[in-house]
Amino acid sequence: MGAMTPELPLPQRVAAEVRAEMGWQKKPVRELAEVLDVVYRGAKQRYDGDREYQLDELPKIAEWLGVSVSQLTTGRRDRERQDAA
Repeated sequence: MGAMTPELPLPQRVAAEVRAEMGWQKKPVRELAEVLDVVYRGAKQRYDGDREYQLDELPKIAEWLGVSVSQLTTGRRDRERQDAA
């Protein structure tokens, strides 16, 4: 599970997890911008991994995506979601 992500540095791992979860849920970058209260370009830079997510943004993103902050930082899927799937 998430065999590739743990070797990535934390900022890249978070960006990869957010991208993966957003893709799975078919959520657009425009919504990410609204959640973070930033302009589209700022959200796109974070999404693309060109700019790091700020620590205070992670709980907002996790809540929006319905996952834990831990999943975003470790790449390990939340057990509850696996059980529900």
